[in-house]
Amino acid sequence: DMNGPAMASIAAVSPLQYLLLSGYDGVVVDKIDLEITSTDRKTNAHLERIAVNKTEVKPGETITLTAYLRGTSGDTVIERYPVEIPSGLPAGPIQLLVGDGTTVTGIDIRRGPSGVPTGLKQVINELNKLRKNDRLYIKVLSSEPGVVIGGEELPSLPPSMAAVINTDRSSSRSMSGLPNSTVREYELPRSNYVIQGQRTLNLTVKP
Repeated sequence: DMNGPAMASIAAVSPLQYLLLSGYDGVVVDKIDLEITSTDRKTNAHLERIAVNKTEVKPGETITLTAYLRGTSGDTVIERYPVEIPSGLPAGPIQLLVGDGTTVTGIDIRRGPSGVPTGLKQVINELNKLRKNDRLYIKVLSSEPGVVIGGEELPSLPPSMAAVINTDRSSSRSMSGLPNSTVREYELPRSNYVIQGQRTLNLTVKP
């Protein structure tokens, strides 16, 4: 069972910690506004599995993703979402990664260095993009290498450029290579639950 008070505390403190430890001078926090809503019932759910209506897809096509959530009382909640396969994808394998905000962020960190933001403005932009824990996120991953420059991921690099970056990652502290690419990320609508967990599915893009 998830510790609600602990998760709320972490969610409140993490953005401030990221800002103050960003390494940029002149950061002053004038005030902090918190809006807290409590409930006397458990609204936690675990993502048990996902399914799609087809595994062979075409670029630009919309498929249906079904997410199966398990509540704390043992009940199963089924949620369905339309997901558009990004246009311009070459034929070959892709992966759908579906998970809660905290888990997906952790996966991003494990995929490779996120790079160093190039300024305080970009730090603020990253804070504004923090993922939430009351909804699911979908990452469409390709097997082609990518790169992070100044905290921004550039997907599907040409092999020649990826090779140059991977052979000299130390040339810039704000640039790093990735073994695969995030072609697209979707934020799904808010759920009635605080969700935890992640699942993946392999799809094939047809020409």
